[in-house]
Amino acid sequence: LEAQNHLAVVAWSAGEGAEAVAAWRAVLRRAYEERLALPEPVHVHLARALLVLGERDEARAVLAEHLERAPDSAYAAQTRELLERLEGASR
Repeated sequence: LEAQNHLAVVAWSAGEGAEAVAAWRAVLRRAYEERLALPEPVHVHLARALLVLGERDEARAVLAEHLERAPDSAYAAQTRELLERLEGASR
C-alpha cells in the first residue's frame, strides 16, 4: 500500500496527473477492500488531484465516500474541512 502510494506521489510530482489519480484510486480500493489503514490521507491527495484535473464532482464523491466508510479515521477532520470548502464553493 505504501509503495503504491509513493508511486502516486512521484507521478503527481512529475506532472503525470492521470497516472497519479489511477494509483491513488488503486490504493484506496485496496485499503477499503482489505480494511487497511491508509498510510496517509490518500483520499485527500486524490481529491485535490481531481480538482486540479477539473473533476470537482468526483473529488467531492471521493471525500464523501471516505467519510461514509471511515467517519472516525485519523483524517476525518481534514476530509470534512475540504468537503465543506468544496460544497461552499459550489453555492
